[in-house]
Amino acid sequence: MDPNVTTEPEQNEQTNQAPINEPVVKKSFLNRKKIVFFAVGLIFVALLVFLLSLFTRQSVDTQANLPPPEPENVLLATVGDNQIYYDDIVNVALEQYLKSAINKEVLGISLDIAVERAILDNEAKTLGIVIQPNDNKIEYYEALKSAIMAREIGTVTANTISFWVPAFNDIYPQTEEYQQMRDLQPEVFAEATRLLQSGENAYDIGKLILEKYPVYTPKLAVNSYILSKMTDASLMQSPVTYEYLVNDSNKLLLDFMFNMTPGQINTLVWPEGEGAALVQVVSKNSGDKISYQQWLDEKEQGVIFEENNINSL
Repeated sequence: MDPNVTTEPEQNEQTNQAPINEPVVKKSFLNRKKIVFFAVGLIFVALLVFLLSLFTRQSVDTQANLPPPEPENVLLATVGDNQIYYDDIVNVALEQYLKSAINKEVLGISLDIAVERAILDNEAKTLGIVIQPNDNKIEYYEALKSAIMAREIGTVTANTISFWVPAFNDIYPQTEEYQQMRDLQPEVFAEATRLLQSGENAYDIGKLILEKYPVYTPKLAVNSYILSKMTDASLMQSPVTYEYLVNDSNKLLLDFMFNMTPGQINTLVWPEGEGAALVQVVSKNSGDKISYQQWLDEKEQGVIFEENNINSL
């Protein structure tokens, strides 16, 4: 190397390059750090948004699954001194339905039942009727209904002179005596009618019929008793009080009686040749035959319904 040539400029050149490269490295590092922080921030914000969205969705679902609020316990009907509220008809509905099955229709039916029961309670109190308590409300009110109807249904008091023989299409064989009774019936009952109109007792008229027409001996009945078989005459000497029962086996006769007026005398001829009955009506309670539904409809006319509250059920 030439001693006259100095190396200082090379050293200076190397010395001058270092300061130029150093700031570039630091700036690159700082930019990378900012990018990392920015990315982390985005992830945090996204996570926060996701969590908020999930919480909001759960809150909406929870509110949607909540049962509707219970209606207010409002007054629905007044039956005499008894008041019927919303809670009362719910309790009636729960006797036959699960709570989840109670809807507007069930509540309407339960209101009708509650009103009917209140009417029965009031009527029992008025009539002084007391029956055995029963935890089963359905059975209790059925018994109470029967007890009240035994007092309230229509009755008719009447004398009857009748005979019964097997119908033409019956399994029992027909006899000449049966047909003879049928043939004589208009004549016999016409004579009995005149005697009843003159004030004769039905029992005495029955005895006269047997004396004059002995063919009737095994079949003639006075006030529901076979005359030739009954030894206690007192049971036949007084008229009988009949109740109007829809399922009664003597419904045809009862319908006939209830369509008559006190003092009237009429003859009922049973179909298919089964016989006949001469009826003298002595008295009727209020002059009407009545069914339970008719009775209930009349009682419900005095019920005060809260229509606005009922419509909002």
